[in-house]
Amino acid sequence: KLSLVEYLHIIFIQFCFFVSAKIDIFIFVFIFYYLVLTILKKNIKYFGIIYISIPFFCFAYFQNIGELLFYLILILTITIPSDVGGFIFGKIIKGPKIFFRVSPKKTWSGFLGGILLSILSSMVVFSHSKIDYNFFTLVFFLSVVSQLGDFIESYYKRLCKVKESGTMIPGHGGILDRIDGALLLTTVIFILNIINLNFKEFFVF
Repeated sequence: KLSLVEYLHIIFIQFCFFVSAKIDIFIFVFIFYYLVLTILKKNIKYFGIIYISIPFFCFAYFQNIGELLFYLILILTITIPSDVGGFIFGKIIKGPKIFFRVSPKKTWSGFLGGILLSILSSMVVFSHSKIDYNFFTLVFFLSVVSQLGDFIESYYKRLCKVKESGTMIPGHGGILDRIDGALLLTTVIFILNIINLNFKEFFVF
């Protein structure tokens, strides 16, 4: 059962969503507010609110600049192959673990397999792109970010001493286990866009 304070937080988040459609500064107000709460109350759940909510602000921003479909396709083109490649290559090749205490199933072979499959899928989806060093480097980086999102979610599950992030998708660890890579990747792409990295120069349909 939610407390009154938790209901007020939900109302505040919805308010920021509404206002940020007009004033982007509310994104940063939102981040600052919950970072302060995290520090003052020493409660990790406030950081979790930031981590999970920011990507939705990013999608609102992409919608405002008329690029939502492009960035949604880019994010899915990276995150899905990263997950699938990591699972397949890790299952078949196995080998040494990356960080056993945080994510005991993640292997270096799966990590590299996820990157490889992301590159191949990006070459197919963005078939008119200039396939050069910059293209490979950017896809490599984005795939690493996506897989890092998986580690971050696993880390906080361990920190909160929970095995599953939810029960809505049986056998998959919860919805967060399916979108953990996309959450971090969306935020990173948003930041890179803000500092004027034009993704459309590298990814062309």
